[in-house]
Amino acid sequence: MFRISTMNLKSLFVVAALLTATCSNLLVAQDAGGAAALRNLREKNVEAALNALSTAVDQRNGLPELEADFSLPAAAGGIFRAFAQEDAEVRFQLLSKWSLPDGERKTVRLLTTPVPQDAPPQVFARAIGERPRETTFSVADVNGIRGLFCSGWQLVTAAEEAGRLRRLVTDLEELTKQKVVGADTLLLLAQLADNRPDLKSLQEQLTARADALTQTTATTNAYPGTVDADVFAIAAAALKHPELRGISERMLSTLVDSTLKGSSPRLRPVLRVAHATAIQLHRGESGPDALRQNRLKYWIPVTGSNSESSSLGTVPAMWLTHEDHILHLAGDGQDGLLFRYPLSGEFTFQCETQNGGTMGTDGGLAFGGLFFEALGTSSQLTVVDADGEHSLQRPCPFVRNETNPVFTRVAIRHASSTADSPAESRFLVNLHPMWTDQLSGSCPWVGLRGMADKRPVFRNLRFVGSPTIPREVQLTDGAQLRGWLSSFYGETQAVFHAGGTLDLPAGTISAGTTEAVTEEVPVDWSIADGVVTAQKQEATSGRTSQSILRYQRPLLEGESISYEYEYQPDAVEVHPVLGRLALLIEVGGVRIHWLTDGDREWTGLPEDNATLEPLSRRGGREIPLKAGEWNTVTLSRADGKLLLTLNGTLIYERPVDFGGEMQFGLYRDRTRSAVRVRNVVLRGDWPESLPADCVENPVAVGDNAQAAADLQIRNSLLDENILADNVIELREQVAVATSDQQRFELLTRWVLPRPDRPIYRMSGLFTPADLPPPEYSALMFNRDSMVQGHPRRIAALMPVHHRSQSPPIGSGSAELVSPVFDLIDVAEHSGRLEELRTTIEQISTEGDVQRQRDRAALLCLIAVRLHDQEAATRAMEQLFAAMPKEIPTQLSDMWAETLVVWQVLRESEAPGIAGDLISLIHQQRTQRALPSGIEFWHTQIASLLNRHLFIVGGGTSQGFDVAGQNVSWINAVRYRARSCGPGSAEADWMLTNDNELHHLSGHQEEFLLYPSPLSGHFEVTCEVSGYGQSDVLANGLFSGLNSNPGIVNTGSFRGGTFSRAEVSPVFTRPDPWLQHRVTVRDGVCSSYINGRLVRTDAVADPIDPWFGLHAWYR
Repeated sequence: MFRISTMNLKSLFVVAALLTATCSNLLVAQDAGGAAALRNLREKNVEAALNALSTAVDQRNGLPELEADFSLPAAAGGIFRAFAQEDAEVRFQLLSKWSLPDGERKTVRLLTTPVPQDAPPQVFARAIGERPRETTFSVADVNGIRGLFCSGWQLVTAAEEAGRLRRLVTDLEELTKQKVVGADTLLLLAQLADNRPDLKSLQEQLTARADALTQTTATTNAYPGTVDADVFAIAAAALKHPELRGISERMLSTLVDSTLKGSSPRLRPVLRVAHATAIQLHRGESGPDALRQNRLKYWIPVTGSNSESSSLGTVPAMWLTHEDHILHLAGDGQDGLLFRYPLSGEFTFQCETQNGGTMGTDGGLAFGGLFFEALGTSSQLTVVDADGEHSLQRPCPFVRNETNPVFTRVAIRHASSTADSPAESRFLVNLHPMWTDQLSGSCPWVGLRGMADKRPVFRNLRFVGSPTIPREVQLTDGAQLRGWLSSFYGETQAVFHAGGTLDLPAGTISAGTTEAVTEEVPVDWSIADGVVTAQKQEATSGRTSQSILRYQRPLLEGESISYEYEYQPDAVEVHPVLGRLALLIEVGGVRIHWLTDGDREWTGLPEDNATLEPLSRRGGREIPLKAGEWNTVTLSRADGKLLLTLNGTLIYERPVDFGGEMQFGLYRDRTRSAVRVRNVVLRGDWPESLPADCVENPVAVGDNAQAAADLQIRNSLLDENILADNVIELREQVAVATSDQQRFELLTRWVLPRPDRPIYRMSGLFTPADLPPPEYSALMFNRDSMVQGHPRRIAALMPVHHRSQSPPIGSGSAELVSPVFDLIDVAEHSGRLEELRTTIEQISTEGDVQRQRDRAALLCLIAVRLHDQEAATRAMEQLFAAMPKEIPTQLSDMWAETLVVWQVLRESEAPGIAGDLISLIHQQRTQRALPSGIEFWHTQIASLLNRHLFIVGGGTSQGFDVAGQNVSWINAVRYRARSCGPGSAEADWMLTNDNELHHLSGHQEEFLLYPSPLSGHFEVTCEVSGYGQSDVLANGLFSGLNSNPGIVNTGSFRGGTFSRAEVSPVFTRPDPWLQHRVTVRDGVCSSYINGRLVRTDAVADPIDPWFGLHAWYR
């Protein structure tokens, strides 16, 4: 069953602020300061507004401003707006008086904070008694970091503009000598503001600060959820000078890392956007606006922000794409990326999304006005409404939980209605249905979901089936407000439910749909019989009278929304909204209203603002508004304009001259009117079916080509390791390619360096230990196209030479597949190996050790395939020389050597050339289980080392693969899904001519059982080598000496019983062989090592009759 709860995910920003406060009185004082400052700004008294902030800033007790005050961001934004109307001298005088020490205060006052970014059109200047101009509603900005206010930077730039910077620097140098708190920071800001700075000195100062910050971050295990605002200000100021942007980028990156150790949900997105801005300015050819442009043709960003979070200076959702991957870098709250067109019919949308990891990934999907998120950390599915106000949770055991982020396959599957059943949609996790829904029709938008400070990557997006695009969407169809958001001003709506009583096929987990919830507490917005209603309410102190119900999906160019509303003068009325612009339909015509943030409004606009635009009126003097009747309204977007039609007559037309999200909404003054609305319909100039390029690649981008430097930035932000990890998708493309020329082009573009990615991609993938046979895999992936009798998904996991055969079943054998191997295969098949070698030899690697290592690995693999022993040996020596001295921290750093030892030990005519390399890798990494978390890789390395030793001992690579066939004992492996799935090595044993059993390779931990059961009284003796790696099994338990000769290990086949016991005296190691003896007599099992009794156990009843050997993969 589900558990249902009511929550407000937007309030996590406020919660974070409360958590960082060490003194409730301090918060009260600061909020009062911010609120007072806003009141002073509305009265046009900037100096008083600054003074109102003094107490909040001075009494912070070291608490950074960024999360300390609820009203402070809006007040700072308002002060910046006011400064934008003044000349430099006025700004300098006000800020120098406020910032510098005076007779009573002995510190330099600094304020750095994010500020709100939603700005109204210039015409609203008249509502605050000003003339409209470009600077009327300026948003604070520090060198391209939009939405950041820094009082120190405002002071020094005003001083520079007014010709007072040199004198200010002199004063600050003296204050710094006197060790006045804050003087050194303001001095550095002043030096950075100089148009002709001493760059060498600045580089030294910034580098010292960056080094100190890095050291602090590296040595501190936990943070109090705050960020050094002075460091943020300095890093932003340094972006002014191209020569300093690299240091700024480093500082901002470290600040982002610091938030991962504390709870800073609002700061993390702000810092991530600032860091991305620094990267763009430092390395890109385009400006920071390139980051904010949506390049995706078929996906629309949405942010479920509210008035409260907006006033705190949260950042709009930022989604980036590169190489068919999509990254949610940062956002405000319930961030979504919705498909441009509504979908119905029989279809499945599937993709892979990240979850887990220290950086916080946790992506999900959207459909039917709900967000779905399956997390491995909690083994739980969470279903959230578009508002983030209500959620459902249920167990979901089908998601991996790893230390590093992992990808999970998720899907939305939709089925049309039939004569016997309504239309329904399902959310699937790794092919398992976890939610079934019959009420998704009013919000048929497939989407991706990222939450505020989460940073998930999505890949391998695909539509399969026969989706259709309806001509219109009924937005109020059903008994729920699916896809509608009521929380902008803290209003409520009913809890969602799935509808119906649905049973999934036998053998699957029940969908667990809930009954409709009857709300005992009245809600602000509701729907019944297709009519949306809201009741008139009494005015409440401290609560705005503004009220809005918004639709989640934005209204785009070329689309329209129509609805009918009942109009009763001064009793029942409602007005259309686009973004924050409300069009007030009144008897005398139309006025425009800007939705404010109430008491935290930074623009100075009152919450009852309304402005006339005579030139935007259309039609006659009187509008066709019908009192006491249902009126039909249509709001359209066309040619960059907003058009309003009332009862079939165009009455208003104005440009869309404001930013932000263009969501449609229904607005009213809750203290003046109720609402009754019906038949809300969205229409667009949409195709009838998915465009061909969308079917081929749902992540298609627009025609605006980007420079190589800008693409490199995308590559960096999405993380090259993640992009290179998508081996299966590339191999699927290669599998379905129709010619060797296509395959060669695909693979060379992937593997070899190119202008937008000047590094090699040497990634690979260990396939699952057992691939399903075609008859089963065809059922699992029945929507995939077939490649040589296998679904393309399975074909992508198979070595090229196996695709024409059935994959080995039940062998426990994992393969290593890689686009590097595929490139060499295709080049060989098409006679282009020499051409490929020449191309690689001509690529410069000077000064880049990683590229030298990758290049040497490629040349070694090509030489092995060409049977060029001399070139292979030379390349192997180059590769060995370029091996890192330090142990790599992740698998992505080890693919070059992994590919070489795998292929050389299996294909080379002289596999011994890989001996030094595999020995180094095993000794340096696998024996120490480093890097951690990749046991499957360590099993393969251990197997490769044993293969090498087998060959050195006179065997062959082919002989190693069949060596276990002469062992008559039973090979028993404790297989687990978590060991088979990532591709752990096959367990294998060999019997030598000297009657020695050798453990050649291991899956994780293996048992070799004597083929006959033993009972009664008996004794078994044997010799065992390998301290800490080999044990003897009897009576259901294994025991053996630990690598520490003072400890004996004990465990069982079932697992979960492993233990260590100290022995005294400590065993010595004069001989590599240990004498083991097991006796079973009179109901007691005794274990001896070198003649010493180390363990006695009562014989189980009935006895576990299997005697055997136990070994670990290492």
